[in-house]
Amino acid sequence: MLSILLRSGLIFASFLMVSSSTLLGVTSEEAKAIVASPVVISATKYPSQLDQTGDTVRVITSDELSALGVGSLQEALSLVANVHISSSYGVSSIFNRGTHSGSTPIQLNGVSLFDPLSTNGAPFFLNIPLQAVERIEFVSGSKSTLHGSGATGGMINIITPETATDDGVVMELGQGQFNVQGNYPLQVGNHRLLVNGYLERNHSGSAVPQYNGVDFDEIDQINAQTFSVYWRNPDLFTGQMNGYYQFNFMDQDLDKTSYDDPNYTSQIQQHLTRFDYSKPLSGQQFLNINYSRNALHRHYENLKDNADEDTELNDYHGLSHHLDMTHLSQLNHQQTLLLGLDIAQDQGRQSTDYSGDKSEISDQQQSATSLYTQFRFLNPVLSTQLGARFTNYHDQKTVQTASASFFRKVPLIGATATLSFRTGYRNPTLYERFDPTYGNDSLKAESSESQELSLQKSFRYAAVKLTHFNHLLDSKITGTAENNYKNTNINGLSRSVGQELSIQVPRVGWLQFLRLDMSQVDSKEAGKNALKVPEHKVTLSTGLQYQRALLGISMHHVGSQFASASSSLPSYSFANLNLSYTLSQKHSMGLKIENITNEFFQMATNNFSPGRTALISYSLAL
Repeated sequence: MLSILLRSGLIFASFLMVSSSTLLGVTSEEAKAIVASPVVISATKYPSQLDQTGDTVRVITSDELSALGVGSLQEALSLVANVHISSSYGVSSIFNRGTHSGSTPIQLNGVSLFDPLSTNGAPFFLNIPLQAVERIEFVSGSKSTLHGSGATGGMINIITPETATDDGVVMELGQGQFNVQGNYPLQVGNHRLLVNGYLERNHSGSAVPQYNGVDFDEIDQINAQTFSVYWRNPDLFTGQMNGYYQFNFMDQDLDKTSYDDPNYTSQIQQHLTRFDYSKPLSGQQFLNINYSRNALHRHYENLKDNADEDTELNDYHGLSHHLDMTHLSQLNHQQTLLLGLDIAQDQGRQSTDYSGDKSEISDQQQSATSLYTQFRFLNPVLSTQLGARFTNYHDQKTVQTASASFFRKVPLIGATATLSFRTGYRNPTLYERFDPTYGNDSLKAESSESQELSLQKSFRYAAVKLTHFNHLLDSKITGTAENNYKNTNINGLSRSVGQELSIQVPRVGWLQFLRLDMSQVDSKEAGKNALKVPEHKVTLSTGLQYQRALLGISMHHVGSQFASASSSLPSYSFANLNLSYTLSQKHSMGLKIENITNEFFQMATNNFSPGRTALISYSLAL
């Protein structure tokens, strides 16, 4: 597979290099201005140009999301080649570079979507709409030194605009679907507010009439609402104060297997809150204080009927508090030093009833306190990015992590080479510690080690990056048959080794963007094949604009994956198309067709893709 990746990438890169200005209608000087490094926050916790960090970051811009008509986080992450999303029974999981689903935390406007009652620390993100997003930053490779527990495989930061000058409404209508999203900005003295609302009715989620000659009538119904408020005062106590609140609600019909079970449902309520205060100090020094809160309630209910004799009544109440204080010093134009204090507290309770088999976790809580630092030195000879973190977590246990990245331009070829070494950790969740059947209060944190080598070069009309990574996970928290599936730290190493190739063509003439991503990974857990990890994945996305028309196309190929120790899911491919047309300054319309070729495939065991689906959208700027 690696040879295929390399050959395909080299052919594509050669095409880009020989493409002349006649093809795209711009001069080489214009192209140089277009090929620019984006500014990211997730890599350093303060705005930095990506080529001045030692991290691999995939930035999905609002232009890409708009051109492709992306409406959910799952759909956005499907554009990233080293990420696989597995969705079944109302839960979506992220598998990044072959790591398990609890290795990649997600933040929404600085609020962690961590679920303290998840089985392995996985974030809960099923009910997060993406109708108004500025960008998504996806960091590959451990970022535990900066972002703490769970970031052993990477982290995702969803950033939505906190200010707007215009109000407007966007509506989408399709087969069994209706979505509407609106925003309204306000200015009251020095206070700036932005109110957003989103409503979704979807009765077409997994409508699969036939797969391999077998008829199904599976229908997943979704009723979702989101309300958010952003508040900003740029001059408060000689600093700037930002506030953010979002309420998410979703009611969803679930299906036990590949048939409709009309009274098996889930109901989700989530409250996200953040307050952020930043203040410049003397000289080139800056203080930032961030408090965030995530309250999540998950309810699952299944009644006995002709479709299913089992009953289920489960409730999960999770609450996370997070206080993060940083002090940034710009020592000179080459050196920056970040010092941070991180305090996290998790609370939760749960009650489960599976056909009369009841259990519960009474009110439990745990906390962790961390000190961390990151030093960055930009030098033409050799730039460095160093980090360290010391964490004290429950029962006075401690864990230390460190990171070191070295990068410079290689003479003669003009490419930037980056070499990184990182360690990471993940603290056990409340569920892993206190579940009556599988819990173990003596668990210690998982630990990871990773190495990464990348080579990146910018050509006239494209940037090409090739990456090799090696990821090791030790003390994994899991249950085995030998100990009746009670959670235990397993000392056998889990290992993921792989290669990634990305080729990006930014805005040039009528071409808004063009992105090719390829990934190949070999993932083992204690010597056995890791589950739900495709052996390879290829994505190609592009946006083309001609006058008032904008066309977005994304194509995806996902390799085969192991569903269990003895079974696997076959590879599959699909493509989406989105066409929008600006009628006037205030009015636009769009048509999106998902799964153009009407392919049916298994995304997880007994969970099938929807067939071809069309959506019509209308946008009005008030």
